[in-house]
Amino acid sequence: MRALVSILFGVSSLGLAQGAVIDVKVNGALPTIQQGIDAAGPGDTVRVFSGVYGGSVFIPSGKTGLKLIGVGNVVIDARATDGSPVGRGLVVTADSCLIRKITVRHAVTLSQFDAGYGVVASGDGIVLDRVVARRCDAAGIAIFGTGVIAKNCSVFDSELGIRVSGAQATIEKCRVERCVTRGIEVDANGALLRKNVVRGTSTSDGIFVDGDGYVVESNDVRRTGGHAISLRGTDLFVRKNRCVGPIAKTGIVWEGDSATIENNVVTDATGIGIDVLLIGTATVANNKVERVGKWGIRVGEEDIALVDVRSNVVRDAATYGLYLSMDFGDVEGNDVRNCGTASTDAGIRVTLGGTITDNLVRGGGGDGFRISADGVVLSNNRAIDNTVDGFDIEPTADEVVLDGNVAMKNLGEGIEINGTDAIVKNNVSSKNRIDFATTALLQSFTANTYGTGGPLVPPQID
Repeated sequence: MRALVSILFGVSSLGLAQGAVIDVKVNGALPTIQQGIDAAGPGDTVRVFSGVYGGSVFIPSGKTGLKLIGVGNVVIDARATDGSPVGRGLVVTADSCLIRKITVRHAVTLSQFDAGYGVVASGDGIVLDRVVARRCDAAGIAIFGTGVIAKNCSVFDSELGIRVSGAQATIEKCRVERCVTRGIEVDANGALLRKNVVRGTSTSDGIFVDGDGYVVESNDVRRTGGHAISLRGTDLFVRKNRCVGPIAKTGIVWEGDSATIENNVVTDATGIGIDVLLIGTATVANNKVERVGKWGIRVGEEDIALVDVRSNVVRDAATYGLYLSMDFGDVEGNDVRNCGTASTDAGIRVTLGGTITDNLVRGGGGDGFRISADGVVLSNNRAIDNTVDGFDIEPTADEVVLDGNVAMKNLGEGIEINGTDAIVKNNVSSKNRIDFATTALLQSFTANTYGTGGPLVPPQID
């Protein structure tokens, strides 16, 4: 029977390893894609030549390893010949299939149980290569199988771009534009999202991931109606992403346990640049945040075992450059400039303990450093040209250590200490309105250097 199919419909043998090749043409012996699939067996190749093919296409589970390859401009239009909707465009339930160079359009939601997905990949190990979905009622591409790869795919003008519910998915070099809700939505573990482009989600996030053990890397997200990148989960890596506004909410927001967030760029977000809300450990390093409507980088709200916040650059945040409200490991080497627009703002704000080392805060609209937690150690930091104080140690911050810091040209106090039992040594305070001021007993005050304009001797030493 298989030989008869080959003779009648132009099937050419490529050998047992590659299977047969079955050609589909609009005016050929097999004029519909579904006829070509029905004629194919596991591992065969169905070549579809240029044309618009109406209706839905289904690759059932018995067609393992089937390849559906477009030659030229191949379009599956999920409508009947009279233009009425038929539902989904292409549904693949077979494992290990390859879908290449196929466009699907006009998928329609028929009921709450039959969402209008353009392409559905529910088998395991499916590869989608250069697949395009347009004007779909639900997700342009929906992935439910395990280990599915979507590369160089595109979704335009749909409700949602790419939806992933299957574990270990790879979404790489895909493009999503002008979708209503999310650009890429992942609700599964072990995903890799790399080098994707998302543009113009009108009501929600550019990229949303809820799962564990995933990587979000080198994506370019712009013009979102929600967060640019919104993340939940444990053991994740978020690096080298670029989030460019206008962003309606936060650039990158993460809630979970254990993450590395590094080498990302966020500009022109209405909310926070990078917002880390977690229990556990995190590294936030080498990120650049510019022109955001609230904090540049915030880490806080839950109990953290250890956080490394280092070598970040923050420019023109409307309130705080860095807002750190947790127990920290190290806050080191950050460069914060032109942040804050009111006297209540600060370049770096710390409300719980930690070690603050080698940071620069310059040109802020409020304080340079504001500390309200006990036992914080500040060493070798610089506060220059800020509108209020260089270093403001609040009454709630006792036993703070200031060692080797520099405060210059601040319009308020260079170093103001209101907490008790501070250790103050090796600091330089010069050309501020007042170089040193304190209302509390100090534990020690040694080897500090003053300029002019302030009291030369602080109050009592305890």
